[in-house]
Amino acid sequence: MREVPALIALAYVSLLSLALLDNIRGPLYPEILHDLSLSATRGSFFFATVSLFAILGNWSSHHLLRRQSCMRWVAYSSWFLAFGFAGIALAPHLSVMLIGCALFGLAYGVLNVLQNVLVHEAAPAHRRRRLFNGLHAMYGMASLAAPLLASQLRDSGFNWRRSFLLVCVFPAAVGVWAFFFRHSEAEPTSAAPQEESAPRLQGVEWKHTAFFAFALGLYLWGELSISTRLPLWLRSERGFTPDQADDMLAAFFLTLLSGRLLFTSLSLKNFSNWTVLTASAALSAVVYMGALMWNPWLFVLVGFTMAPFYPVLMDQAGLHFRKKSSQALGAIIAGGSVSLVVMHIVIGMINDYAGLSTAMGLCACLLGLLALTLWLRPIAKPGRGLTA
Repeated sequence: MREVPALIALAYVSLLSLALLDNIRGPLYPEILHDLSLSATRGSFFFATVSLFAILGNWSSHHLLRRQSCMRWVAYSSWFLAFGFAGIALAPHLSVMLIGCALFGLAYGVLNVLQNVLVHEAAPAHRRRRLFNGLHAMYGMASLAAPLLASQLRDSGFNWRRSFLLVCVFPAAVGVWAFFFRHSEAEPTSAAPQEESAPRLQGVEWKHTAFFAFALGLYLWGELSISTRLPLWLRSERGFTPDQADDMLAAFFLTLLSGRLLFTSLSLKNFSNWTVLTASAALSAVVYMGALMWNPWLFVLVGFTMAPFYPVLMDQAGLHFRKKSSQALGAIIAGGSVSLVVMHIVIGMINDYAGLSTAMGLCACLLGLLALTLWLRPIAKPGRGLTA
């Protein structure tokens, strides 16, 4: 296998294993609440703690790359990811579980940046948007597999603790591959330690970073509210059985995966990244609200409308920041993690006081705000601003 495809393959498989652990939490979340006798507000810290510590991982990734190769950090982070998830599975109560969530979130944050940096620097510029869609199709693939796996394990007599322990095998195996990964001198710069003199974000670039982070944060309120709360909403407010709720979530992830695979195969040269992002956010807002107010099966269509957003945003950020992309992507993804901390707590509180439908309706409205923000994005100097 040639060097660049091997690096991209490692990024793909790494995200596949990370996403499997991330998305198996949603289908098994109702069982966790029941087993630990948690309210929706207290239970929200199960998700919020991961997002909080993912911020630290996002921010630290740029500095970590200056000290050891990207391959080593992928290996170490994959092992810590597995270790933290095992800690969650073995925790006797919420306080101890949050320690495992913190370790899981820290490793999650580092890996999330490294995977995007690997693809950005290993992919040829003319294929980068497609390869970013391919990368995040791996997230869709794992997301599709997670609820189906949860149902199968439940039917086989596995409780949520044993299920969590079983899936820890996947990131542990990725860590072994990354640790023994052999790379040549021709590899992308991210695969080797970076010099302290690497260019840093300055002045207006931080404002642009904040804009990208804000856009990512609003998008994540939409996608993650579905992936983490849809089974609970279907079971508590629509009377679905656990398996029916898992099937609905799997259908959402199937269209998310299909959409990303479709956008991987299409060049869409006639549409700018900003056009794709605005259309994705606007359509997602409309269909999400329709699913809540009219027919839950519209959540299946939301997966398709959301599909291009995350990878296209990462591609646009890479194009905008160029040599500073590793630092910028870390800051942008950290900003998204900050928004998720707030999201999980807010959804939990609104769920307890006004119902989960109201909480998810807020997330649909924020997707509409995202579409408006992208449409009216700041105007800056040609070639350097957010209008390119």
